[in-house]
Amino acid sequence: MTAEEAKETVMELLVTHRSHWLALIRRIVSYHHGEDVLQIGIEQIVKILPTYPKVITNSSGFIATFLSRRAVDELRRIQAEARALEKHGAVPEKWTDPDVVEATEGYLRVRAVLSEVLPERQHEVYVLRHVSKFENAEMLGIKVTSVRKDLSLAQAALKDEKVRQRLREHLQD
Repeated sequence: MTAEEAKETVMELLVTHRSHWLALIRRIVSYHHGEDVLQIGIEQIVKILPTYPKVITNSSGFIATFLSRRAVDELRRIQAEARALEKHGAVPEKWTDPDVVEATEGYLRVRAVLSEVLPERQHEVYVLRHVSKFENAEMLGIKVTSVRKDLSLAQAALKDEKVRQRLREHLQD
């Protein structure tokens, strides 16, 4: 396959497998950020593709890698923004959908208990793995073995009956 054919294949895959790319991105960033990240990622690919210096041998892999990196960048930006808002005591964006509000409140109550019972890094690893469905150690800037260890410790802590009882109590309030 020539370089031009590979670039055409990339463009075709972007269009024909759009839902696949969106699902990939939503495994990393939240549902409501997925569309934006996908659109920006596609625009960036379209912009760089004509002058891309390397021969693309795996079109799907190229797209998946590019969009995953874009989603991770967005996740980092969102997290930094949230930390800045919390630091300055700003109230996060209001949701008007009652179902979203209820789900968000329940999620925040669970996160509050998790943050109380788990050390910070275990909490981050657990949330990234089970809430964001994200397994990449690079996101936290730590070794894969450390991520696995922290995840195991967090899961073991959450099996404790006292912790489970606290979670149940918070969710029933």
